[in-house]
Amino acid sequence: IGLILISPSLAGVGSIKTDTVWYSIWDSTNHGDNAIPVIWNNGIKVWNYPLFSIPLVGYQSQIIPVLLVVALMTWIEKGLKKVTHESISIIVVPLGTIIPTTVIAFSIIGPIGYVLSLAIAEGLRSIFIYTNFPGFGLGGAILGAVYAPIVITGLHQGFPPIEAQLLAQYNESWVTPIACVSNISQGFACLVAATFIKDNKLKGTAYSGALSANLGITEPAMFGVNINVRHYFIAAIIGSAAGGYWLGMTQTTSNSLGSASWIGLIQFDFTRSGEHIIKWYENVANATPWGKFMNGFNLPPIANAAIAMTLSGFVATVSSMLLSFSKQGKNNLKTVNKGIKNSKWVDSIALFLDMLNTCLLYTSDAADDLLC
Repeated sequence: IGLILISPSLAGVGSIKTDTVWYSIWDSTNHGDNAIPVIWNNGIKVWNYPLFSIPLVGYQSQIIPVLLVVALMTWIEKGLKKVTHESISIIVVPLGTIIPTTVIAFSIIGPIGYVLSLAIAEGLRSIFIYTNFPGFGLGGAILGAVYAPIVITGLHQGFPPIEAQLLAQYNESWVTPIACVSNISQGFACLVAATFIKDNKLKGTAYSGALSANLGITEPAMFGVNINVRHYFIAAIIGSAAGGYWLGMTQTTSNSLGSASWIGLIQFDFTRSGEHIIKWYENVANATPWGKFMNGFNLPPIANAAIAMTLSGFVATVSSMLLSFSKQGKNNLKTVNKGIKNSKWVDSIALFLDMLNTCLLYTSDAADDLLC
């Protein structure tokens, strides 16, 4: 069902024109028994039910409709298994699950999920616009702080559809800038962790994870090191919030999807003369009484993005160092380093070579993501 909803053969829901009729009740007195209820003039395929019709559209850039459909399918399947005899369950359960779910998916869940996606995208955009002030990027700091915890849950996979919606509607997005500062802060915190960790294997993971995080892949740094030595994860959140603070008060946005890393700076406008970035700052200026002062210090977005990423890395580094000398930090490191002797120079050289070999794999993945 999920694959059906995102089928490329269907027109994307985002391409539906505003004057398209979503539902039409069958009226046989006006149209005759064999008549199609609605004449569609927007080039959208129609799905005619016995009593009504809906446009048959796909949800290729949406994740909420798919999640809702899967939840519904699970509920229906469990219910059918309870009331269906084993001898016929192999036929009844799949058909009884798929057929009604397909109908409900396109007629009810799909449109509702799409509206929810729009509401979430608009809500997050409003946070970025209305909670940031001249010299005070509160909204950006909040978004920067919560991004890494969201990554832990895996819910960050829902951001690309939201970002695609923002780009389609406003030609600019705040998601990639926030992801950039979060990834960089994770990388620098992990790099500091490598200097305090004595175990060669974990130290190698820290060095390679630090490099890969700066290239847009945070899983090795986050799950391999920072979460295990908790104060480094906290330091990374602090650094991300600092970078988000700068992004918020300068209203820095990206103009495309791509890698959330240093190499992803190409996603930001190099000048302030582009049509889309001019329109973005005009929208910001008109949105609030203080909007006209949110001009990003008249710097191009790429400059503000680079400043924010540098700031996030610096703050994450300082926070990591300070927390490492705190009582809790010492306890965390003591647990990690328990019974492990200091590394020798020979071991460090071998470790460095192993780190380079590991990093080549992550660099290759980051390059593939950028090319895509």
